[in-house]
Amino acid sequence: MLYPKLVGSGVLSKDADERIKMLMSKMSSPMGAYTANSKGHIFVRERVAEYIRKRDGDQFFADPQNIFMTNGASEGVKLSFKMLIREQRDGIMVPIPQYPLYSAQLTLEGGTMVKYYLDEDKNWGVDVEDIQRRIKNAKDLGINLRAMVIINPGNPTGNVMS
Repeated sequence: MLYPKLVGSGVLSKDADERIKMLMSKMSSPMGAYTANSKGHIFVRERVAEYIRKRDGDQFFADPQNIFMTNGASEGVKLSFKMLIREQRDGIMVPIPQYPLYSAQLTLEGGTMVKYYLDEDKNWGVDVEDIQRRIKNAKDLGINLRAMVIINPGNPTGNVMS
């Protein structure tokens, strides 16, 4: 897509040619440019929604208007934390062990990390009662919980939550 002269030149496979033509016909801005909608190209979000609908039957997350595309998970985490953290009392629950991006981004944004622990003996699963206690404790300390990080599959544990 960055070098359109390759399309139809015989260098690319037929499948690649067809996919590039389809993508280019649906894009209103050039590859790599900002879109009219910062959530990402609507036709891409529609395909993601269709996949979620088929996989999960979930209608809320399968709505293209509820899907926000980013250039990788780290960018999505950074953007989400920026939007969620307004002051030091704003907290985000983070699983321990954790991917260091979460604690680093919370520090950068000035928020509070509320830890919840994954249980190695339960295949790095969670204890719902423990999470509920931690939520209550955070609220008792005046922390305004804004979100909970749920990573599936987990990083760095590799667990898959049920």
